Amino acid sequence: MQVIQKSLPLITIGIPTSNSAWSLPDVLSCILKLDYDKRRLRLTFPDNFSSDDTMKILGEFTAVHEKEFESILIETAHANIPVARNICFQRAMGTDYIFFLDSDIVVPPDTLTVLLEDFRKFENVGMTSFPWDEANSSARARSLFNGFVTTRGPMYAYKIGNGCNLISMNAFRAVGDFNPRLYVHEDGEYCYRLRKRGFNIICDYSHTGTHLKRVSWNMRSYLRFVWNSSNTYIEMIRLRSPMHILKLTTSVLLIVFLALSIVLRQVAPVVAFVVVALVAFWVNTSRRVLDDGSHVKASYYPAIAPVLTALTVMVTVAVFIRLLLRIRPKSAPQEPQLIQDKPAS
Repeated sequence: MQVIQKSLPLITIGIPTSNSAWSLPDVLSCILKLDYDKRRLRLTFPDNFSSDDTMKILGEFTAVHEKEFESILIETAHANIPVARNICFQRAMGTDYIFFLDSDIVVPPDTLTVLLEDFRKFENVGMTSFPWDEANSSARARSLFNGFVTTRGPMYAYKIGNGCNLISMNAFRAVGDFNPRLYVHEDGEYCYRLRKRGFNIICDYSHTGTHLKRVSWNMRSYLRFVWNSSNTYIEMIRLRSPMHILKLTTSVLLIVFLALSIVLRQVAPVVAFVVVALVAFWVNTSRRVLDDGSHVKASYYPAIAPVLTALTVMVTVAVFIRLLLRIRPKSAPQEPQLIQDKPAS
């Protein structure tokens, strides 16, 4: 008879799925290999009505392994990533931590042990994470990827990605759900609210997760990224994020002084443009205000500031277009439908 180590924290592992049959077997195999008492793990899988074999794979996994875990919960709901993660939060009630793992990320066996140790090493931690998206970030940033500054070991972070991270349920009770209106950067927005409530965020560069999906980036991808980022900017400004306000303000001033320089052909607006540009370069390369890549490496070298500033200007233009078009958020998603709720006997 297996002895349950009740001194170990009870952890929920939340894995949102959506047509994840191609990667799910590898992820489930990774879960089975975790160096942690399975009876202290609760698994929850909110599925976005997958049309492939995702539900079949989850059902077969549950039938074979349900008695090894505290419980396995499988449900379907029309949900974007923030909504799916909020469902995981609700299913995690009564546990100590929730470990969010994307359905296409695999992690080392000692992941939970290492992340829990980070909670003990640092004070008032709300969230810890491993970096996991180096390959896609490299493809996205191309030559700019070398502009990142690397680091080693666990360190304080301003923002980390939510594909491979451990959150204290105490932090959740203080901060609340993810913002369901966001399609990108929902992790950065959540990290901002964590910091506002006094919680520390740790990124542990001693380990890495592996993102199985390789994303192909083209002009359409970048434009979609800019458009979705504009929605996040609006939400961050509503939260009165000083750095997002500063980034938006410097971008607007750059556009205004550039236009005045072209129209008036005078020295004053040119000088003003240069001064604002220097401020914008600092804003867009400061660790505090990174919008992308901070869960991969620590910060940027200043040399790539002009490119990052240009990206911020594009997002700013998209913000005003979005506001002018008065785009409304989509209607609330349907309530989740519980398919299985089988605690181990």
